[in-house]
Amino acid sequence: FTGHGLASAIGALPVTRAFQAMAEKGLSVAEMSSTINKTLLSLLPGDMFFAAAIVEIANTGCQFNVWNGGMPDLVLLAPTGEVKKKFESLHMALGVLDADEFEDDVEHFEAQIGDRLVGYSDGVIEMTNVQEKMLGEQALMQWITKQPDIKVSELNTKIERFRGDAEQLDDITLVSYTCAELSDLDYDYSPPK
Repeated sequence: FTGHGLASAIGALPVTRAFQAMAEKGLSVAEMSSTINKTLLSLLPGDMFFAAAIVEIANTGCQFNVWNGGMPDLVLLAPTGEVKKKFESLHMALGVLDADEFEDDVEHFEAQIGDRLVGYSDGVIEMTNVQEKMLGEQALMQWITKQPDIKVSELNTKIERFRGDAEQLDDITLVSYTCAELSDLDYDYSPPK
């Protein structure tokens, strides 16, 4: 969300609830983006919006449906570090356009087992250090492509090392998914109570 602190958190609860309800119903990425946009238009003041990437991963673990509105590129890497695909922001952020102007078209892509999808917020690449030098997309991409199996925690350590003692001015979000058959994934989840 635009802004910082409490003002930017106002939309988080309705978006979270709407997303969870739609995911449980099995709605498509296009329907989700359109519904969240309508919800935010009715709730947010005109100067606020929600940059988002909505990604659906098919049960094969390798097919993606992606809607990106206002977020930095999501990057799909081969296990060697080669960039196979960038899912660029093709849409306005959510909560900006009226329903008749809103575009809900989705990019489809077939990846391979072992490919890795990496996403990050603009707070990562716009981070500055004490010399007021911005990290930038190029530096982040070098880290990711030179060490394609880098863990999110290790990447976060590099980012924090770059920032040093400078104040963190924006949110930092990092997401990584490695393509595998979903039935083969080992995960432990227990819903909040």
